[in-house]
Amino acid sequence: MISMGVGEVQSNEGQWFGHLVVVLPNFFEERHAICDASITQASKPEWNINLVPVFARVPDSFVEGKTEYKAPVNNSLIVYRAFPQDHSFDTAPVWRNQAYRDLAVKNIRERLASEHSIVDTSSLLSKEP
Repeated sequence: MISMGVGEVQSNEGQWFGHLVVVLPNFFEERHAICDASITQASKPEWNINLVPVFARVPDSFVEGKTEYKAPVNNSLIVYRAFPQDHSFDTAPVWRNQAYRDLAVKNIRERLASEHSIVDTSSLLSKEP
C-alpha cells in the first residue's frame, strides 16, 4: 500500500490497494533481497518526490513481517512493511490475468535492463545480530 503520509486507504470490492515487491530468498548468500521496480509510480515531482527502482538486502525479520525496512531514495524515505500471510492480492483481476502479468514482467525486465538508476540501499542495512 502506498499512502504517502495520508494514512491507510480502504479498497473497494474487486480491487486491491497495495504495492507488491519481489522477495528474492537468500539472494545475497544468506540474506534476502527485495526488488521494487514499480515504485516510480509513486513519484510526485511537484512535491520533489522522485523515486527510482529499489533493489535492497533485507533481514529475515522483514520477510517474516516482524520489522519494517526503510529505504532512503533521492531525499525521500520509502518504508516497506511485509505481510507474508496476506494473499488477498490473488483475488485482484489484474493478478489473475496471466497475459497481463507476463506483459508486466516483460516491461519491468526491459526497464531494468535499460536503466542504470536502480538504487541499491543494501549498504545502509547493517548485519543482523
